[in-house]
Amino acid sequence: MKKVIRVAIVTLLCAGVMVGYYYYLNNTMGQKQQGAQAEAVASEKQRLLEADFTKNYPPTPRETMKWYNRIVKLLLSGEKLSDSEIKTLAEHARLLMDDSLATENPIDSYVKNLKDQISDYETRKAKIIDTSVADTSDVIYLTTKKGDDLAYVQTTYFVKEASTYSKTYQKYVLREDEDGHYKILAFTLTNEDGTPVMSAKK
Repeated sequence: MKKVIRVAIVTLLCAGVMVGYYYYLNNTMGQKQQGAQAEAVASEKQRLLEADFTKNYPPTPRETMKWYNRIVKLLLSGEKLSDSEIKTLAEHARLLMDDSLATENPIDSYVKNLKDQISDYETRKAKIIDTSVADTSDVIYLTTKKGDDLAYVQTTYFVKEASTYSKTYQKYVLREDEDGHYKILAFTLTNEDGTPVMSAKK
């Protein structure tokens, strides 16, 4: 009988050790994953804050939109940003805009609008969790009668609001400037198939 009790105690101890080890591993792995995610966000933020589009402008319309979307995602990802960081990101975003669009969005009012949007997202417990840009083969190029070279790029924004998920689709129009850089001229909110749901905005 004592032998049976000893075996039972040893079995329980082993089970306790295994359960404890499982929770230790699970907690450790969870902390490592959270640390890795935080480090990735911090690295991405640093890269975006240090970006210099005056020296290294994106080579294609698609790359321009990828950079722009990275800025938008960071601003509306729920990441805590200082006023100076928001202003720096706003300045970078404006460098990706056509002169006409940048003129309509002077830095002070643009920063204020961004802060209002960030505040709205916080109130709604919403954040952009991912973005995507159409493949290179899906970018549409055309030349207007005025001689402007334009590119149309479809983008997707994945948004989490509280416990629900949704997608927003936008088609951006970029115009090539005298330096050969494609800059954002306007955008249209679209359906998934690219058909507009409202008039283009500037």
